[in-house]
Amino acid sequence: MTAEDGIVTLQADLQNTEDLKSTKLVKNGAVVKTFDLDGEETTISYDVDVSGTKWFVLHVEDAEGDRTMTSPIYATSDSTDDNGGNLTNGNDRQTSIQFLEELIELLEKLIEDLGASNVTSTI
Repeated sequence: MTAEDGIVTLQADLQNTEDLKSTKLVKNGAVVKTFDLDGEETTISYDVDVSGTKWFVLHVEDAEGDRTMTSPIYATSDSTDDNGGNLTNGNDRQTSIQFLEELIELLEKLIEDLGASNVTSTI
């Protein structure tokens, strides 16, 4: 998802066969909001600042203590990343390719050092 002003509304429709107890919204590994829940179905929403690129996970617990979580949800602002760099200038792609090429070189050297053969890689 993208946000021009850095603010997005995350919304989740939750339903379960048991009463829901709580859910936690996690942003980049830290809990930013805890919702107390009641009932088998509910909808939650929360406005979050995604200046730069952020990831979110939703942890849900029911009244029986069973837990589940979403896969990561990524959000990117079109303004700047956490280091002040422009996210829309195309440099991120080139930097990623350069990183992968260097990683492949290191892995090939490691494989060579370990004595493996017939290992190839391409980007």
